[in-house]
Amino acid sequence: MIKYPDGTEARVGDSVSLSHETDSGVVRHILDSVELAKSWSLEEIGLMIDSRATGLTFYPIHSLDRDEIRFISRVVA
Repeated sequence: MIKYPDGTEARVGDSVSLSHETDSGVVRHILDSVELAKSWSLEEIGLMIDSRATGLTFYPIHSLDRDEIRFISRVVA
C-alpha cells in the first residue's frame, strides 16, 4: 500500500496536486510491489501520475514528499 504524505492511501483515479500546487494530475497506476515495478522496468515502487504538464510520469515512493504530491479528491462509485 502506498500512502500520500498526509497518510491517505493512494488509489487509481485519485486527483492530486503536484510541484507545490503548480500542476495537477490523476493517479493512473500504483506500482506497490517490486515485481510490479520491475514489470514496468523500474527498480522502485511508486505512482504513475498523468499530469497536464508532463503527461504520464513515474514518481518513486521516496519522492512523494519532495515532489509535493498532495491528495485532492477521489470519485467514489
